[in-house]
Amino acid sequence: MAKRHFFYEIRKQAKANWNCPVKVVEGDIEPEEKGQGWYYETKSGDYIRHPSAYAKKGFSNMVYCHSTYRVEVGKEWLKKNRPEVIAKLIEKRMKGE
Repeated sequence: MAKRHFFYEIRKQAKANWNCPVKVVEGDIEPEEKGQGWYYETKSGDYIRHPSAYAKKGFSNMVYCHSTYRVEVGKEWLKKNRPEVIAKLIEKRMKGE
């Protein structure tokens, strides 16, 4: 059986996708998904609802904005509820990863 990544349970608790990055922040915050999905906007910053309507051969006023979804979890929350994750993070840092 494949070994699960140590952030698997944290992503699961936040009801986030399996590939959503996990960011450890200061405080006692439960795992929570934050950010927004990908979208297109014009070069002037207006949101584009139907990207195919703007696509013309040879000219495009569209700018792709990538997804900013992430799971944020507090360091203190991890210490209380998931000490094994803190141990893995320290181990990775010691290895220089």
